[in-house]
Amino acid sequence: MRIGELINLRISDIDFQTRFITLIGEKNKNRKPRLVPISAYVSKLLMQLVTENQTHFKLDRIFLSCFGEPISENHFNKRLKYYADKAGVAGKKVTAHVYRHTWAKNMILNGCDAFTLQKMGGWADIRTMRRYIQMDTEEMRRSHDDYSPINGIRQRRN
Repeated sequence: MRIGELINLRISDIDFQTRFITLIGEKNKNRKPRLVPISAYVSKLLMQLVTENQTHFKLDRIFLSCFGEPISENHFNKRLKYYADKAGVAGKKVTAHVYRHTWAKNMILNGCDAFTLQKMGGWADIRTMRRYIQMDTEEMRRSHDDYSPINGIRQRRN
């Protein structure tokens, strides 16, 4: 999700049964509605956050400050940087947008097809998505070695 979509997320946007977040077009950069799948683990963490928030505040928003106010993009990015420093991540740019790039690249490296990724990420044009997924030579080598058609030919010969 884009940072603006994330910090404006509301409880009613999440279907904890199907594990999908529904983003209506008015909240998106390209004004098109989309579904964002979440893992069972993320669903569990979001439910814990909702439960904790509801014990202190009566708001529908998911991401709140310690005073129950909606957080800004800048505040969210500062918290990411704080936790990165705490985890020993040094010398790296840490923002929600960098994590979006990292997510997209890792989805592809883990076998997600480009069209599904494009739909989940909300990119209208696949060329835009391609800018998020810059592969280095090591990743190119691994993909080639794993998926080259010659592997199937060699296996049939043996």
